[in-house]
Amino acid sequence: MCGIAGVYCPTQPVSGQPIKEMVSKLIHRGPDTQKFEIVNKNLQLGHTRLSIIDTSRASHQPLVDSSGNCLVYNGEIFNYKTLASKMGIPEIGDSRVLLKGLSLHGMDFLKELEGMFAFAYWNNKTKQLFLARDRFGIKPLFIGRQGELIYFASEIKAILPLLQNPTVDRRSINDYLSLGYIVSPATPFEEVKELNAGSYSDLSAKDFKCNSYSVVEQGKANNFDSVLQKSAESHMVSDVPVSLLLSGGLDSTCLAVATRNLDLNYHFLDMTDEIYSEKAKVQKVAELLDLDVQMTPSEDPTLKDLFHIVYHLDDLISDPAILSNYQLYRSLRGSKVVLGGDGADELFLGYSTYFASQLTRWKCFPVLKWPLMLLSKALMYLPAISRYPLGMRLQRLLTNIERPFFLKHLLFRSPMTRSYLSESYNRESHFEQLNSDDIFSSKDSFLLKLSKLDFKVYLQSNLLKKIDRLSMMFSIEARVPFVSENMQQFAFSLRDTEKASCGEGKLPLREYLKKRLGSKFLYKQRKVGFGFNLEPFLETEEVSAFAKRPCEIFYSIICQAKFLKLADKSLKSYNEQYAYFNLLVLKIWLNIHVKGCDE
Repeated sequence: MCGIAGVYCPTQPVSGQPIKEMVSKLIHRGPDTQKFEIVNKNLQLGHTRLSIIDTSRASHQPLVDSSGNCLVYNGEIFNYKTLASKMGIPEIGDSRVLLKGLSLHGMDFLKELEGMFAFAYWNNKTKQLFLARDRFGIKPLFIGRQGELIYFASEIKAILPLLQNPTVDRRSINDYLSLGYIVSPATPFEEVKELNAGSYSDLSAKDFKCNSYSVVEQGKANNFDSVLQKSAESHMVSDVPVSLLLSGGLDSTCLAVATRNLDLNYHFLDMTDEIYSEKAKVQKVAELLDLDVQMTPSEDPTLKDLFHIVYHLDDLISDPAILSNYQLYRSLRGSKVVLGGDGADELFLGYSTYFASQLTRWKCFPVLKWPLMLLSKALMYLPAISRYPLGMRLQRLLTNIERPFFLKHLLFRSPMTRSYLSESYNRESHFEQLNSDDIFSSKDSFLLKLSKLDFKVYLQSNLLKKIDRLSMMFSIEARVPFVSENMQQFAFSLRDTEKASCGEGKLPLREYLKKRLGSKFLYKQRKVGFGFNLEPFLETEEVSAFAKRPCEIFYSIICQAKFLKLADKSLKSYNEQYAYFNLLVLKIWLNIHVKGCDE
């Protein structure tokens, strides 16, 4: 895992060495070595390295071969040894195998790659500069333009200082206020876009278009056991120790079973709030599998922590779990590679949102909207017995009942802050322009459509971004074995009834654990999620003081009276807590990235 950066101008020489400043912003992604290359008068490439596969100097980047081809690359190619054998070359590390494959086969080589990656490749013979990302967008790559100059990097913060007065994209802000994240390829800035997942682009071409190389296959796959085993083992490729993040949930427990005979370290962050703690489950898993698990208690986060998080996220993401993830990765200092269970919910119908979306298809449901809305408001103030109280679920579900089903599904997780918008604010958004034909087929079942939607939008635009930025804050590579081509093919080939039954999802995972661990394991356990109790944090004096500080651009977006009324409330419902947190993150983001925000 690394950070990459580049400056390119096809029409004139690049003056100075802007690549040095870009690389300096990415050192946390690659603390082991930092290097840049003046490839030619039009192109500068930079790299910060976190050494994991082939830790020798021979794999330091930028890599330049005997033909003058040059590569900067972030990620891991898990099948690099197989590819090296096919090409008849030594197993010389994944970065050098990638450079060799690109020099021999060009961008057709992308179809052979299994892994997570983002790279820039200069073909010295054809004088072409290519950018590419993995099939699922696990690794980031952003592109910014200023006149004829093109900047690209693993994080937006490496590009921003080189742009003159970047413009906040208000449609992206509306995405954030509607969904709690921004839908790729948009970013918070009009001048910066994200390269599409599963695509490549030729920056030297006039049209500068994205070319997709990834096609979702739904051919009949093998059984879950073999698919999981193959994916878990492939993600173990490393020349440094690997750790597994346990949560007590089905996903990480499946990975623990699949890798029980491999050499891993195990980590667990215990959320001290009873509703969110899964310590008892993790202890049970550790007992059943005879694992030595390092357990770290969570701490009370501070406003300074949240500022630190928002700075490193670059993108706007409001999920309170960012505070939990921040503490988790901070507790792993010294580790370099960790495995997590993200992606299983999207593939195997693990969220309650799938079954809630099914309810809205009932013809009688719209008729019951207002009685149920009144009931939801009453339920919001009852003591919580789960992370997402029934009142909050009902209210979020009912608010968008008239929307098209796929937008309604995305909005079900909404922090519900659109009602706090200023009257003069432009309400255009990116997510409302989504083309469902690009995501799923009309022949897909209703649940498969939702699964594909979440895998394409929610996972890629929210969860994978959160995982990448928060792990790389502490120079840690996070791998996601469930987000693999074989796993996707298997999941999308199953019938709905093979993935879920009677409102209970992830049946292949449940059956796998039942078979491997027997009745001792909680086969029927419900999803808790990596949650965080917001109320104590939101009630601190430092948060209250910051909320009331003036911010002109913030109040050009958000209605000041409504926000201050929310901030002054001592007892907030769950929806109000989530909305307040969402708005605080926006205000912090503006404070960091927009000059003259606070007076």
